Amino acid sequence: MAQTTLIARDKIQTRVAEMAREISADFAGQELIALCVLKGAMFFCADLVREMSLDVALDFIQISSYGNNKYSSGVVTILKEPQLDMRGKAVLIVEDN
Repeated sequence: MAQTTLIARDKIQTRVAEMAREISADFAGQELIALCVLKGAMFFCADLVREMSLDVALDFIQISSYGNNKYSSGVVTILKEPQLDMRGKAVLIVEDN
């Protein structure tokens, strides 16, 4: 089966760079932690953080509301908690939803 490209790679890269510039301006002068929700947002988060002009700390959280089912139970379970101390810092949550 042939794959169809919905959005060209260069358009995605351009938009990610634009978002990174906006985030860098919004959080200038602040300690920023990018909190990546595993596993779906990992590649997007990496691309976004690389484009930022700030020093950004990166941490991860993993959550689930599906368990072994196809549909969400509506109850969120934390599978992996962040490791960094976020008190007094700006936190940017990067997720794939």
